[in-house]
Amino acid sequence: MKTIFAVIGPSGSGKTTLGNYIRENLHMPELISSTTRLMRQGEKQGAPYYFCSPEEFETLDFVQRSEYAGFYYGITKQEVESKWSCADAVYVILNREGVEQFKAMYHEACKVIFIYCPIEEMEKRMRMRGDSEESIQTRIRYALEAKEMDNKKIADYVVANMDMGSSQEQIRKIMRYIK
Repeated sequence: MKTIFAVIGPSGSGKTTLGNYIRENLHMPELISSTTRLMRQGEKQGAPYYFCSPEEFETLDFVQRSEYAGFYYGITKQEVESKWSCADAVYVILNREGVEQFKAMYHEACKVIFIYCPIEEMEKRMRMRGDSEESIQTRIRYALEAKEMDNKKIADYVVANMDMGSSQEQIRKIMRYIK
């Protein structure tokens, strides 16, 4: 059975770090978003996004799409099919809205993994990675206002990410169980 692992969690929970672990150690392809955002220094086409004009973006066939900070982001049906042609399981990092869109299209093939840790730990991690204090407070405020901790209610699996080694083992077990 083809599977999409949708990884969800607030900023600082460790979802990107665990996503990197999934790709690099479990050798699972990541679904890459298309965006109208301009490419930043050090980025290239396909890593971390497929960059396109707003006009080109509107011609694409999306599973999921959203707007953030005036730019559009979305994962195309073609991206899912292309990655599924190489592997039975893929992963994607999403927000709640994205998970709902994926679930609407792929139903039981979409398995949601909620990554969380206490807010104090999220703040600490964001400081360690060099986020500004303003950015940290904005992200924490968003997590609370959007009730991101309630996302565990829509999750098939919950990973309490307090220790990276333990979290990686939990992810490995979840993915081995599904495959």
